[in-house]
Amino acid sequence: MKNLNETQKDILGTLVALTLVFTVVGYFTVTQPNYSETNEEPTIEAKHVQSPVLEKYGKLFTKN
Repeated sequence: MKNLNETQKDILGTLVALTLVFTVVGYFTVTQPNYSETNEEPTIEAKHVQSPVLEKYGKLFTKN
């Protein structure tokens, strides 16, 4: 590297930096999962919000 002038060193540094950036971007692009082709449907779990005591009280209240 002693025979290179400053412009050539700058060009080499830029090329090395760009190569590293594109390598990282390419890695994440290639290894990203394809969510559009999955056949799994999201499962929605029912949650019981009210306590059983309040539910029975509500039934008693609506009957009368």
